[in-house]
Amino acid sequence: MREVLLLNSNGEPLSLIPWTRALTLVLKQKVHVYEYFEGESVRSAECEFKLPSVIALLRYVMIPNRRRVGLSKKNALIRDGYECQYCRGQLTEATATLDHVIPTCRGGAHDWTNVVSSCKPCNNRKDSRTPEEARMTMKRTPWIPSRVLLIRERGERMGIVQWAPYLGTL
Repeated sequence: MREVLLLNSNGEPLSLIPWTRALTLVLKQKVHVYEYFEGESVRSAECEFKLPSVIALLRYVMIPNRRRVGLSKKNALIRDGYECQYCRGQLTEATATLDHVIPTCRGGAHDWTNVVSSCKPCNNRKDSRTPEEARMTMKRTPWIPSRVLLIRERGERMGIVQWAPYLGTL
């Protein structure tokens, strides 16, 4: 399913939304379309609509905790480059697990700085131990990504070049 980059009225990236939601916002005249997917459209019985790639809200929306990014398996995979942080093997959403560096049963938190992407064999091998106790080294220390970084990485993985000018550099 195609995703569309949603910008605030000031150009700040907000999120990625499904194309169906984006088209609904376009038809309700709540957004301005900046870019379309080249050669892609959807048809109804009477009309044909080009698929938007980048849209911006017409009204500014205040975002509380704008820097906070939700911790999810998909976001952790993007942050970690779809790579197991122990064996460095390639991961997919189906083959990946989230591993708590300090296990939750030992007081470890479920937050960005304590969770890494891991393959199932490495996660099982580590079990409820720390990486040091399991004699496993991590590729890098877990960190909190920005929303813009996650959106940019997803766009690059999907090969969507239209988003680049709207995401800038960090």
